[in-house]
Amino acid sequence: MGLNQCHYLYTRVNYHTFISMSGVLMILSIKIFLMDLIAEQLTTLFYCRLGD
Repeated sequence: MGLNQCHYLYTRVNYHTFISMSGVLMILSIKIFLMDLIAEQLTTLFYCRLGD
């Protein structure tokens, strides 16, 4: 479990609320994941062209 899920569960259990920092961490983790997918696709395209 990542930092985001631990922070969310901690605040949900102890304070019975969804705080904005949990939302920020969720959005940030999604953005980083999508940037990684784009970087992987670009790298694959670059090396496929070098192989031809």
